[in-house]
Amino acid sequence: MKLKPLLLFGLAACAALVVLNDRSSAQTAGAGVAKDAEADRIRVGFRIAPVPLSLRHKDPNLVGLGSYIANAQTFCNDCHTNPPWADGHDPTVGQEPAKMNAAVYLAGGTSFGPFVSRDLTPDAHGLPAGLSFGQFRHVIKTGIDPDNAHPQISPLLQVDPWPYLRQMTSHDLAAVYEYLRAVPSLPSAAGIPDLPALQGGAEGQSESGVAKDDEADRIRVGFAIAPVPLALRNKDPNLVGLGSYIVNARIPCNDCHTNPPWEDGHDPTAGQSPAKVNAAAYLAGGTAFGPFVSRNLTPDEHGLPAGLTFAKFVHTIRTGIDPDNVHPQISPLLQVMPWPYFRTMTDHDLAAIYEYLRAIPSVPSAPGTPDAASR
Repeated sequence: MKLKPLLLFGLAACAALVVLNDRSSAQTAGAGVAKDAEADRIRVGFRIAPVPLSLRHKDPNLVGLGSYIANAQTFCNDCHTNPPWADGHDPTVGQEPAKMNAAVYLAGGTSFGPFVSRDLTPDAHGLPAGLSFGQFRHVIKTGIDPDNAHPQISPLLQVDPWPYLRQMTSHDLAAVYEYLRAVPSLPSAAGIPDLPALQGGAEGQSESGVAKDDEADRIRVGFAIAPVPLALRNKDPNLVGLGSYIVNARIPCNDCHTNPPWEDGHDPTAGQSPAKVNAAAYLAGGTAFGPFVSRNLTPDEHGLPAGLTFAKFVHTIRTGIDPDNVHPQISPLLQVMPWPYFRTMTDHDLAAIYEYLRAIPSVPSAPGTPDAASR
């Protein structure tokens, strides 16, 4: 995963909260916005799930939210499904309608040098990747490979963006796990090592009792994990906090758009603690993927993230069309960037990401980015 317009309504609602004099009324209105945003995510999650879901003995709200996180934001399909798209339905080459490869969805088998992505589907006992919820949460929070498949390299998972995902709330981790419990069980793809069964509890049910209204937690976490100072003047703080949470805990934007992504001596994938994002070059682009170079997402001199208005930002995410058409000889579409997943995000979440990007410091573009000369 090296990689990874409801705005007017959202801003109007948030503006209303500011001008209301009655504190309790404002809190009630804010709770309503959060509730509606969560309901939208759950609805989208069920709509975009590429496989039939088994909902018996599962929390449907967690399943829907988990599908939204897994399929619209963390783009698990890109690494854990091989190949990720059904033949003739790869949106990155303009083949529409896009269709994930349901036949091997999340069954693993993608190679990254010596590493091979794991099968995340339920095992014979209904446990995703063979992990109880407690084990699943421990793996995400610590990055420790439960199978120790590469002891000669590291006890930590490589490629998997656990340094970001570990910052997700318990509620969101429970949702992802509940969704993985609901997807069809598939045989592991070829190339996955024959791993021993883990010892531990066989209970696979996630903790559906954790906080149902998690939006406030996400916003709090977003502010806590933001690696740079944020300019909040004339911005919606709730959107900024939520945007930080999505960008830094759910989507590993830093991995591709910050070069290098970690400060020297603070790379958690190498076991260096504490982890520190490279704040000096945060989201300034410059990471090369063959002929493609990640863009600078920080605000330009007009305060526009990546030089895009919100409307252009949404259009880029929804369509994948490169606004700069940097590689016309290859494709008019953005390559490497996982827009085919992000385009299914709710308008509220896209507005939050944009508001967060407006709030981060403007940084000169890294060498090699298409706009390096002008920024």
